Amino acid sequence: MDKNLSELVSLLTHISVWDKLDRQVKEHNQSKVAPDFRLFNFFRVDEMALSRCLAFLLNPQGAHGQGKLFLSRFIRLLPENVMFQASDDVRIRTEYTLPDSRRLDLLLTQSNSAIAIENKPWAEDQPRQLHDYAHWMNGRYFNNHWLLVYLCNNDISEYSLPANSSDELKKNTFPLTFYHLVEWLEECLLHVQAPQIRLFIDELVLFINEQINGESKVVDSSELSQLILSSAENVRATFLAAQSLRNIKSQMWHQFINYLETQLSPLGAVIEAEHGLHEGKKECGFLIQFNPNDIFALKWQFEYANHKGLCFGIVSYQEPNVERDAVLYSKIHQSMSQMFSFVSEEKMAWWPWWCWIESAMEIPRHWDMNPEAWLCLLDKSAKSFAQSVINIAKEMKEKFPLELLRG
Repeated sequence: MDKNLSELVSLLTHISVWDKLDRQVKEHNQSKVAPDFRLFNFFRVDEMALSRCLAFLLNPQGAHGQGKLFLSRFIRLLPENVMFQASDDVRIRTEYTLPDSRRLDLLLTQSNSAIAIENKPWAEDQPRQLHDYAHWMNGRYFNNHWLLVYLCNNDISEYSLPANSSDELKKNTFPLTFYHLVEWLEECLLHVQAPQIRLFIDELVLFINEQINGESKVVDSSELSQLILSSAENVRATFLAAQSLRNIKSQMWHQFINYLETQLSPLGAVIEAEHGLHEGKKECGFLIQFNPNDIFALKWQFEYANHKGLCFGIVSYQEPNVERDAVLYSKIHQSMSQMFSFVSEEKMAWWPWWCWIESAMEIPRHWDMNPEAWLCLLDKSAKSFAQSVINIAKEMKEKFPLELLRG
């Protein structure tokens, strides 16, 4: 056996033993600390929800009762020459609409100064997005009395802020990561007196660390780090495993889709995996079409990049038209709601009926680096992800008025 492969097998064996012990510790402490409980899992937490959380904390007049605490320490994260003060006259708005109909996630203003925050935990940038935001702010708040904060763990891309943008726009566009945001929250937490606000911040930090920063949920991941760092062989094996992870995920999707194809072929249904599914591109997933002439399909889709935000529903192949589709969308929504007891969300442009995955089956919404989520692709039991998809397709075939899917 190749030396590197032998080292990898040895490391995986050690990690398997460590993981088993870690699970036992968690089970033993379940009743005392509920290590898997996450308050934010009960709510739909997307970019808008995160912006509302930030707006709540940054408002000196907010119901948190901590005055300027959060705003003053947030300003410390920004460049020293920022023209903004932590004062009670700050006005905060979310989803602020610009003249070109683009929307700033968060806009803080006072007198003739402003700070805008573009919040990008998962979504990809739009073309020239930061350029257009910065251009608008430069025209509205002159003399450098403005700052555009790009809150994201990725670097500012030329796609969003082209290299030929003016120095003024580039100088006043400031990158800030969610790692910095966690440090800010934890620093503020040291000074928060209200127990309910401390709980809120604790849960927000957990959510950001796990769902955005991709940190482990294990009780004490430092033990795993020590195991890996205990030898050069373990470090090499860890990097070897990491290099193989993308290919492993791709193979798991391939096996899962092939299995669905085999099981759904008697129904005459066709399954299609979108090109970006394996790579974890946003708004990509797999579809089930019952007839080649259908303009709607069943779809399981990740709303955000890196396999986060899994949802399920009926999606349109055609460009939506509000007037044309109003009656049809309502019929599809009503039929799906009558067939399934899943808690559906409001109709959207491309989706006459949809819900988050946990409303339809016991599958995690955010996959990313969650091994339990990825193991769902290998499970073929009666309550598995695959079987749930098959059961929904069969019920649709038997009971749903499929002519609605043809428009």
